[in-house]
Amino acid sequence: FNTDKQLIKGFMVTSYDKTGKQIGDLDEVMEGGGDVGKVKDGRDAADITVDFPINNPSDIHVQNDPTDSTIQIDITGASGETKKVTVESLPTTIKDSEGNIYNIDKNGKVTKVGKSGEFKNLNTAQLNTISVDKAVVSFVPHDQQQYAFDQWKDTYNKSQLFKEKYELLSGDYHVSAKAIEAAKTDLLKAKIDIKDRSIKPDSVRFITGKGTRFESKYVGNKEYEITIVGGPAGDAQELYALYPNSSSNGGYLSFGKLLIASYPHKKQKLILVPVNGTTVDKNSIAQQLNTIYNKIAVEFDVQQDENFNDNSWDMNNDGALQVDGSGLFSTLTDEMEGLNNAYRNNRTVEEKTIYLFVLSKASRQDVAGDMPRNKQFGYLFSGSDGKTVAHEVGHGLFSLKHTFDSQYGFEKGELGNNVMDYPSGSTFSKLQWNAIHDPGLVIGLFESDGDAMYSKEMTKECSSQEIISSDNLLKTIINSTDAGSIADVINKACPASIKKLSYSQIEKLIDNISLLSSITEKYEVAVLRLMEAISESDYELFYTYLGNNKNKKLIHFVSEIDDKSINPLDGNNYTRFINTLCKISAKLGKFDEAGDYSHLSKIIDVGEIKFKASEFTNFNSSQVFIYKPGIKRFNCEYNENGDGKIKIYEEEKRSATTYGEGVTTTAASWDKIVDYATVSPLTSILLIKSSEELPLVNTVLDDPEYAGNL
Repeated sequence: FNTDKQLIKGFMVTSYDKTGKQIGDLDEVMEGGGDVGKVKDGRDAADITVDFPINNPSDIHVQNDPTDSTIQIDITGASGETKKVTVESLPTTIKDSEGNIYNIDKNGKVTKVGKSGEFKNLNTAQLNTISVDKAVVSFVPHDQQQYAFDQWKDTYNKSQLFKEKYELLSGDYHVSAKAIEAAKTDLLKAKIDIKDRSIKPDSVRFITGKGTRFESKYVGNKEYEITIVGGPAGDAQELYALYPNSSSNGGYLSFGKLLIASYPHKKQKLILVPVNGTTVDKNSIAQQLNTIYNKIAVEFDVQQDENFNDNSWDMNNDGALQVDGSGLFSTLTDEMEGLNNAYRNNRTVEEKTIYLFVLSKASRQDVAGDMPRNKQFGYLFSGSDGKTVAHEVGHGLFSLKHTFDSQYGFEKGELGNNVMDYPSGSTFSKLQWNAIHDPGLVIGLFESDGDAMYSKEMTKECSSQEIISSDNLLKTIINSTDAGSIADVINKACPASIKKLSYSQIEKLIDNISLLSSITEKYEVAVLRLMEAISESDYELFYTYLGNNKNKKLIHFVSEIDDKSINPLDGNNYTRFINTLCKISAKLGKFDEAGDYSHLSKIIDVGEIKFKASEFTNFNSSQVFIYKPGIKRFNCEYNENGDGKIKIYEEEKRSATTYGEGVTTTAASWDKIVDYATVSPLTSILLIKSSEELPLVNTVLDDPEYAGNL
């Protein structure tokens, strides 16, 4: 392994654990949702807690503060205790010291909704065994519910990824899912199918796995209305329909189960950008978008930017944006890139804000919108509504795939009203709730074709038309200071186009990327493509640039540019970087032939130099000192605070044994014996570990027995 912990020779031997406890679920990494939507603690929660009991809802008074639009809540305890709480909005929940939970709705009405810990010593195995011979309770959506409900559908059986989100109990009872915002309340409906006539439907209680009872009422016609309370954000509660067991075993019979997933409130800013006078109905889009996403605790702050008059992106002058549709295999076309860069260069782009350009038309009439997964910019076309925006934001912001993606197994339209189906609907499934609150990983292999071009080399051949388009695309970033735009365009441009840039333009673009504290894959590739486009006549200028300010740029690139990582599209960028420097060095005559010791650009053998020599003994009055010569090696020092140069020297490992007064001591140390030279870090030196290997400098290990700190 080298100092970057990369395997450069040899092979791995792994141990095998039959239990698989060290194996992670890659589906949760790629699809998202691995950290939400499942039971962690399983308890309820409340926005406000007090350390005294509250007798009745009437002991909680709500009044608006006209001076600052806040809401004041006055709480009186059973023994006269008082507490004043100020909140910015309603609804909210309150829990007292005895576990009683109260809800204050948006109109200020206070009701009791549950009690924590009312049921004790519940048997989990008993709860998860549905007494299908007695009665079965099915949970269904309430027509006045605020948050989403995902009822099990037999269609889900076609997809392992979807199916695994719904627990299967007692044969064919699938556990449906209910979404809710953390510590908020919502309404739920349940239906009972009685098999044993002795069962009294009004005796059914709705209890969580932690013993919290939610308020419910039997409304007749075999139906119940239940008020539920969300737990902590990212957690989930298991709600059971329980019935007192009259047998000698006691306990409770379980008639049904529901998973209640609690999610944090997320607020996302979204800016609509009309392009060249295209009209947009911001209020209608905002209303539809929030109607869809509020049901899973996501809120959008929709704003509209001033009209953006610009045609530089329209490379074929047809007034239509080139598109290939949105989703997994969508392409970020040249015109999309051009529009993104033109906007960045003329307007301020907020890092965490989503931007949707609204244009008059697309190059394909059947496309209403396009937003590649995990992107900041999206594209809407005249006539797009809030459902289209919800669909495209699902792709771009939350990395959601189409429901008919081949990974799922559904046909187009098979999930009916789903937002990510065609046509776009207004609901999400449990798998999608989780992914929205914990988005999955999107890596180059699964992104758009445009992003996949990060791995292409400078040898790519382009047609004449492609070069013309590429020339126009490069014009959009010549004066840009946005490293993201620069990297995106450079990695997509034809090599022939990049080579048309002047040296000053190339250096400026590289310099903008060098300002990043962390240089990741796409920026590494952009730097390499720009370096490889430098003309031989400008090599000396580039060497000077890298060496300025005590090699500041060189040191930063060396520390940040890496070889292959876990991402299968990562390249050997560090090796490529060193190779390019060696190529430049050779052209400049800075890489001398082996054996030319007039300059330090030479081959240095850093293998162990073993030799024999006579021991010598030093006698004095108290001890005998025996010195043994040992191994030689080359080492170096970097003078960071001085001239920024590297001093290379030879040193020897010496051992000495001292005998005296009954004590024998052996010590070894490395002692400098010869200074070779002081050179720039840009000097090319080939290091040899043995007569059989000629590795590049980046493959020489920091091995104290060989290369010291080289």
